[in-house]
Amino acid sequence: MKNLTKSLIFLGLLSFFIFSAFVYGQDLLFDLDNKDIPMKFIDEKKEEVEKIQKKEEKVALKEIVKDAEKNIESTISKKENQGLRILFVGDSMVEAIFHPSKEMCKKENIICGYVFKRGLRTDVWTKNGWYGINLILKMDEIKPNIVVISSGTNDIYNKETPEEIYRDFKKMIRLIKDVSKGIGINPKIVIVAPPIPNDKNLNQYLERKFKGKKNIYVIRSKYFRLKLWDGIHPNRNSSKIWTKKIFKIIDYITKY
Repeated sequence: MKNLTKSLIFLGLLSFFIFSAFVYGQDLLFDLDNKDIPMKFIDEKKEEVEKIQKKEEKVALKEIVKDAEKNIESTISKKENQGLRILFVGDSMVEAIFHPSKEMCKKENIICGYVFKRGLRTDVWTKNGWYGINLILKMDEIKPNIVVISSGTNDIYNKETPEEIYRDFKKMIRLIKDVSKGIGINPKIVIVAPPIPNDKNLNQYLERKFKGKKNIYVIRSKYFRLKLWDGIHPNRNSSKIWTKKIFKIIDYITKY
């Protein structure tokens, strides 16, 4: 009964965001390589289901089963060696740590996934259906035990107050928790505050507001004194340093 309830929650959330996508649908999805995913993605999945239900193509069905079995075997072999699964979500700050974090994930045998796009504010993940769908699908794929949210910079430059940004973070975290219940996981959430000097005191504000909240942690990146090549984004070397610091904190969190 509990599994049925979780499945219904997940399907309900996915349906809501698919509906929202038609309402707000002016953007496309972005995968971990930041490539556009066309709308026919959903239609193709529907067609596959219809073919199986009608049992009109037995040969194709056998091939699908074989592929599924191979994927299951591959997934099992990976999970035997990989206990930590991290999903990075956000804006260009995620892009900044994308390559060094991928290298670290490979080195440490960690499963990592990414959902990001330049210029996004925090509220977009719950207001724009396309991005909400992408986040839900990626969570279902990765099933993370750590979700890293690196956001807030674009909010500041859109003249939002720390309180407004905090409220947007809360909505995003609520979405992540609701989806997590639907797919049977309970990830810890790591908020990576912007490293920019003129952050309107957002680093301290987020730490204070989320202090004591179970399974929610705030990294005050501003105080790492990273070198920002354009005053906003860390340069290549600083991105590597920043990534190491984030992973060090994640390692500490996973032990407690």
